[in-house]
Amino acid sequence: AAAGTDTDVLTVSLSPTDLINVPSQGEIRFTETDNVDNYVTADYESPVHVAPMEVYDSLGHMYNIYVRFTKLQQNAWLWEAESTTGEPIYALDAEGNKMPNPDTGKNDLPARGVIAFDANGKLAASNWRIDDDGNIITSGGPSGIWFEPAETGGALSSTSSPPSAAGANTVKIQMDFGRVSQYDAPSTADLRDQNGNAEGTLQSFAINSNGEIVGAFSNGLTDTLGQVALATFNNPSGLTSAGNSMYRQSANSGIPVIGQANTGGRGSISAGALEMSNVDLAEEFTKMIIAQRGFQANARVITTTDEILRDLVNIKR
Repeated sequence: AAAGTDTDVLTVSLSPTDLINVPSQGEIRFTETDNVDNYVTADYESPVHVAPMEVYDSLGHMYNIYVRFTKLQQNAWLWEAESTTGEPIYALDAEGNKMPNPDTGKNDLPARGVIAFDANGKLAASNWRIDDDGNIITSGGPSGIWFEPAETGGALSSTSSPPSAAGANTVKIQMDFGRVSQYDAPSTADLRDQNGNAEGTLQSFAINSNGEIVGAFSNGLTDTLGQVALATFNNPSGLTSAGNSMYRQSANSGIPVIGQANTGGRGSISAGALEMSNVDLAEEFTKMIIAQRGFQANARVITTTDEILRDLVNIKR
């Protein structure tokens, strides 16, 4: 650019193939060829993409976190984690430890790092960082984020935490950028995998063949609530009948050996089924005989009625 007064309008022509190194502060300077102290500035806004994600604390409360990606160089992007309500989100190292902040002397380093790509658009590094002067450091970057639920506003409120959030554990999230790539296309980034869930209530349960009681919850999770135990006896024939197809331990049966189904000679469990051994055969046979006698009695009544009608017909003749 040529030097001029405040009222001069200067034209700068750039070739489409020219590359301009943009400083991290986003200011571009056009200097005079013969006088570097004479320059004009232009602001540059780096491409930015924001990826939202929902995370949950140990009590099932949801928090909206945003990861903001800002382009620094041709193949390097700055990522920063932010909460929707502006509470601080901090950095974790690769071992899941809170990273120290040299400015405060505490483990409250802001959650931001740098990811880089190679010439083919594949992820080359995800543990870089940026210093206070905007310089990229190719080591020592964060691998995850953390925050205290009591300090971070949840989805239930924009100004304060949920009532029980203070009792939740510290939320730690490992950031895996392994599937992120860089191509000449509109930016997209989505949360693919997570191991947190919202709070849920028990909706139903079922018992499998091993006796495990599996509960289904309103948040889509299933969990083993308990297990039904089975017992065997050294002398099953020595059990004492307690009526209604039930038996109790006796001195002849020995003590029960309790364990899991399908182990140690114990049978399996069929949920919702009734074993044949639970049927009182004597009682059922008695009911069947009574039903048969009733049928025979009814048949005889019909036979007698038929004979009476036949006699009446003969009398008329």
